[in-house]
Formats: sequence, structure tokens, C-alpha cells
Amino acid sequence: MSTEMSPDESSQPLPKDVAKRLSYWHGLWNRSASYHYFFGVISVAASVISTSLDGPPAKIFSIIAAISAALIGFMHPERRYMKFVRAWRVLDVAAMRYQHGLIDKAKLIDALEHGENLIGEFEDRYAAAQAEKRDPAQNTEAASDEGADPSADGNAPGR
Repeated sequence: MSTEMSPDESSQPLPKDVAKRLSYWHGLWNRSASYHYFFGVISVAASVISTSLDGPPAKIFSIIAAISAALIGFMHPERRYMKFVRAWRVLDVAAMRYQHGLIDKAKLIDALEHGENLIGEFEDRYAAAQAEKRDPAQNTEAASDEGADPSADGNAPGR
């Protein structure tokens, strides 16, 4: 006789709000990856097709390629994928542990919070990178201050 429990016997249901978040994050990263590959393949295929044609059909496929590439650049599905897949993975493992009775509800909520923090950290890093791109002079000034003469600000040793 086997001592293993069937999945139904060993599994406890996830709290509805956690299950909803798990499903939401999964859907977001899954759709984002799908968009990335879909528009990438369309862009490359339309580009290749346009080079083999002449006249109006070539222009149409060139436009399709350009629009597909622009959508990837505008939507940034790869960034959205990375943001949500990391959070989903953390919560997914915690959900599995919870369902099998290996962790309690408090630890499950901690995992959800950790996932939210990962999303926030990703957004903060992206915002900082965007700010650096917009104002590179500001970062140059900060870098030049690091190597400045300490006596210039009046805080040099011995003063």
C-alpha cells in the first residue's frame, strides 16, 4: 500500500486573493512573452517578404515590418515579461508549498509581498535608467564630484 497522498488529499486551496494575483501575474508575463515573439516574428517575416517583392506589395510588407518593430519598441513586452515572471515564480513556489501544507498563510502572504517588491524594484531600476538616458549631464556632474578635491567644500581633515 502506498503512503503517498493523492493531490486532492494533500492540497489545501489558495486564498482567493492570492490565487487571483498568481493568475494575474501569470497572464501578464505569458501575454507579454507572446506579444514579443509574435511581433518579432511578424516583423522579420514581413521584412524578408518585402525584399523579395516589387511595387505596392513590397511597400505593404515594409509597412507591416515597421509597425511590428515599432510595437515592440513602444510596448516593451520583454520588460513587462521580466517584471512579472520573477514575481510569479516566487508566488508560484510559495503557493505550491502552501497547498501541500509546508508553509502557513503568513509565509504565503510574505511571498506575495516579496513578489510585489520585485516588481517595484524592477520598475525603480527602469525609471532610474530612463532618467539617466534623459539627463546624462546630471550623472557626469555626480561622477566628477566623487573625484573632487576634498578641501574645496571646507570638510577636509584638519579644518
